[in-house]
Amino acid sequence: MSNSPESLNESALAGGPPAGHGEEHPPPRDPARLAALAAASLVDTPMEEAFDRLTRLAAGFLDAPVALVNVVDDRKQFSKSCFVPPDWRGAAEAPLADSLCKWAVIEREPVAIPDARLDRRVSDSTMVSELGIVCYLGVPLILSGGAALGTLCLAGFEPREWTEREVAVLSDLAALV
Repeated sequence: MSNSPESLNESALAGGPPAGHGEEHPPPRDPARLAALAAASLVDTPMEEAFDRLTRLAAGFLDAPVALVNVVDDRKQFSKSCFVPPDWRGAAEAPLADSLCKWAVIEREPVAIPDARLDRRVSDSTMVSELGIVCYLGVPLILSGGAALGTLCLAGFEPREWTEREVAVLSDLAALV
C-alpha cells in the first residue's frame, strides 16, 4: 500500500520530474494503456447500473460518503459511476492535473491518503481545495492484459487512516470490474 509520496514509482511518470506541491504532473502516457482504455469504451459514456451497484457496495461496506469508478486517460479523469452525497458539487470529469486517481494508475497499486490537504501529490487539487475531499483510497482497475484503466475509489470529508482490511475489501471489489 502506498501511503507516502516518496513511494511513487517515478519511472511511471514517462520521464517526468518527481511529484511536488504545485507542480504539473505528467499524465500516464503509456500507449498500450491508452489503447486498452480506448478499446474498453468507458470514457465519455453513460453511467451503467453494474458500476453504480459496485460504488454503492463500496460506500456501504466501507462507510464512505463518496465512492467512484473513475477512468483516467492522458487528459482527464472521467467518472463512470458516482455514489456521492446529494449536495455534491463535483462534475463527471476533471482535468488530469486535479485527479487523485491518477496516482493509483501510475503506481498500479492502492493509494491511501489519510489527509489530502497534507499530501504534496494532491494538496493543490481542486478536488481538495474546492470539493473538500480530505481522505482518499483508490485501487487501480487493472485488465487481465495488465493495463491500469482507472480506479475504484473512496473519499471523505474528514481525515481517515485507511486500514489494511479496508484496502483489501476495496481491492476485492475492484477485481470484480
